[in-house]
Amino acid sequence: MRRGLIVTLVACMATVVAATGDAQTLLDRVAARVHGQVVTLSDVRAAVGLGLVPPEERNPDASATRALIDRHLMLAEVRRFLPPEPDPTAVLKEVEALRTRAGSPAQVEALKRSTGLTDTRLEELARDSLRLEAYLAQRFGARLGPDAIETWLQDLRRRGAAECLLPGC
Repeated sequence: MRRGLIVTLVACMATVVAATGDAQTLLDRVAARVHGQVVTLSDVRAAVGLGLVPPEERNPDASATRALIDRHLMLAEVRRFLPPEPDPTAVLKEVEALRTRAGSPAQVEALKRSTGLTDTRLEELARDSLRLEAYLAQRFGARLGPDAIETWLQDLRRRGAAECLLPGC
């Protein structure tokens, strides 16, 4: 009787251990933290898929994460000055541009499924892009160029609380 109970208990424990091992599936990975906000690898891959950040061939996830960190730092600066809401027509046009950069409608749907991207989030990203574009034009005017933006970004990186958590960042 006692031996049968021990065998049953061991079998139950083995089943629980096996089930626990199967239950540990990685859902996403934290790629960075910017001003306390988590940036996931899905966020990075969505941004790459939509053409918001460019990946480098050598280490695409790390380079795209660095670019997305910069985007978050710039948007945090933009939000400090409460820019006006972009025109709804311009937002829709930007959403279509993001969709076009992502590829065919099937590719857009695949990107949405693989990254958790929603239509609402797509509109938010489009709106952020327009705000950032307007802010850069206002801040730099005719001086808008890679050197001026890089100098500004270096200052934001020094002041900002950003940490890339991927290897190669």
